[in-house]
Amino acid sequence: MSSTLISIAALVIVLGVLVFVHEAGHFVAAKWAGIYVHRFSLGLGAPVKALTWKRGETVYVISWLPLGGYVKMASREEEATSSALEGGRAMAPVPAERMFEAKPVWKRMIVIMAGVTMNAIFAWGVFTFLAAKNGEQIIPTTIVGLVIPDSIPKGAEAFARLQPGDKIVAINGTPVTSWSQIIQMLQTSSATHMVLTIEGKGDLVAEIPADALEHRAALGSAIQPWQLPVIGMVQ
Repeated sequence: MSSTLISIAALVIVLGVLVFVHEAGHFVAAKWAGIYVHRFSLGLGAPVKALTWKRGETVYVISWLPLGGYVKMASREEEATSSALEGGRAMAPVPAERMFEAKPVWKRMIVIMAGVTMNAIFAWGVFTFLAAKNGEQIIPTTIVGLVIPDSIPKGAEAFARLQPGDKIVAINGTPVTSWSQIIQMLQTSSATHMVLTIEGKGDLVAEIPADALEHRAALGSAIQPWQLPVIGMVQ
């Protein structure tokens, strides 16, 4: 399989999962609110007949146009344009009290917000799982490998005196044991006054306000760690 086909397949799968999670949020919330749900679809347009089934009052389908999805809830007002994208008008009779508009405003708000809320919860869950499975990426060195003077932000000009091979042992008196820790302390420290203690060379002092986020972020690219030229992956 070519790389192009793999990329297309990956895109379809990822979008399919995101659409399913999003629409599942609307669907679950609508069922909870007592709203009649005509159809749950992955994809837009006409349903694929071979991939259509019904359970209870709801028809579950996969539609021909793989550019989204929808949950077709019973509503007193139905636009012609949206009806076409959602597989046509639903003909099943619906009790008035189960219409979307019949529900209290707070329930309708929950139904509308449920999709993006489910996406946020899903993303949090995926990244939490990956962090628990793979752990935190740490560069286990505090030795400077490269300094780019032109990228040193205003107020930290003293850091341009760093040389490859210099070992940072502390920041503002706090010992550091990894480059990840160095970057975190430089970028998130609430102190304006920052002191880098270099082994055998003393201190280098910078003055960067805590709210100068752009300048703080620039330090991460201006000072880079020493890394051995070890092959990590071959494709």
